[in-house]
Amino acid sequence: MRSVLLLLLMALAASSPSQSVYKCMQGGTTVFSQKPCADDPAKMETVDTSRSLRTGTGGSVAELGEMAAISDLRLKCSQRLGAVATRYRNQYGSIAAQISGLERTIARANNNLAGATMESGLRQQIAGLVIERGTLRAAESAESTAERERCRQDEQAANERHSQAQGARDASREAEAEAIRRNAETEAAAQARAKSD
Repeated sequence: MRSVLLLLLMALAASSPSQSVYKCMQGGTTVFSQKPCADDPAKMETVDTSRSLRTGTGGSVAELGEMAAISDLRLKCSQRLGAVATRYRNQYGSIAAQISGLERTIARANNNLAGATMESGLRQQIAGLVIERGTLRAAESAESTAERERCRQDEQAANERHSQAQGARDASREAEAEAIRRNAETEAAAQARAKSD
């Protein structure tokens, strides 16, 4: 009876729908994702995650899903860091354009007292913009450092969840193997008793 129940449970597990996992190359790195990770289907591979198949390392559907989630987490982290850099790069560009405009105005200034007074005021504006640029650099550094730390903590938490889930899967496999072994021993003992009767 137990063996029939066990076979029924295994058949139900095998017939459940598999989740899609996609494999792509991004920046020279292999990325696994639960969402399509490339615009061109030719540059993306759908990984077979049916429960009856294992990867070369023995990974199950759950393991592939966890690795895809970690890969997605890394991709999002990279995108957030890129967004920080882009935002500050745009601000640096604006400051550089302002400084260039002020320097052009200085170059056109008249060589008289009024021109000297105007030049002095423009140089003070340039000095203020240089200070602003330094402040932006410090802010970018602090924000990037905080974002990298957030990414590190998120990935560490995801890896810990993966390790705990892996431990639970290993324990479940061991318990299942032990139940199958005990069931086989019980059936063998029952058959031996039946033969001796």
